Amino acid sequence: MSMYLVLLHKIFESQGEAEYSYGESESTVGRLRLDKGTGEISLVQLATEDADQALFTRAAWKLAEHWEEGKLPDMTCWAS
Repeated sequence: MSMYLVLLHKIFESQGEAEYSYGESESTVGRLRLDKGTGEISLVQLATEDADQALFTRAAWKLAEHWEEGKLPDMTCWAS
């Protein structure tokens, strides 16, 4: 069974979107963008060690969960 800890840090936020870095550490980060109006999340840059996009999928899920609650925290994480 694999264990994951995916860190998310808000890079910037505008009226229409928010962009986050994601990864298992500060040195292997990727970036994703959230459309604040629709909740659509898109990959901007794949994290170094995320060839199968497992980390991106988990980060996107966690960010979508926050968006549905009406929150966009500066920092959050997904863990299993």
